[in-house]
Amino acid sequence: MIIEIGYQVVCRELSQEIKNLGVKQESAWYWNMGMTSVVPSPTLRKYKISCENKYEYISALTIAEIGQLFPSYDSDYGIYIFCDCGQWFVQYRKHGFGERLKDCNNEYLVNAMAKMLIWLIKQKKVDVTRN
Repeated sequence: MIIEIGYQVVCRELSQEIKNLGVKQESAWYWNMGMTSVVPSPTLRKYKISCENKYEYISALTIAEIGQLFPSYDSDYGIYIFCDCGQWFVQYRKHGFGERLKDCNNEYLVNAMAKMLIWLIKQKKVDVTRN
């Protein structure tokens, strides 16, 4: 089964929020915010096109790239992912069935993971300045 790339990369709105939080803009995919008439027109591209600042590029992180940004193993808390009734859930909670600190959900796994990444960055549980 081939999964379309649109299901594997973060939507443009969450990508913009991740960029605003300081995540390095290096990805296999990019949102190209080119202009068509008066309004920005987001287009998903495999690579950046070299133009003299005509377009704004925002990393469209993949599921794998987000996973690499999640925190390393913690003996108390962890990230749990599951699907229920057509929604993907990403939780940050105590191991086992302990206290949940955050629940994020979306119909697309990649966007649920992006929401969790945003929360983790804001809570300073992830250092986006690391390489």
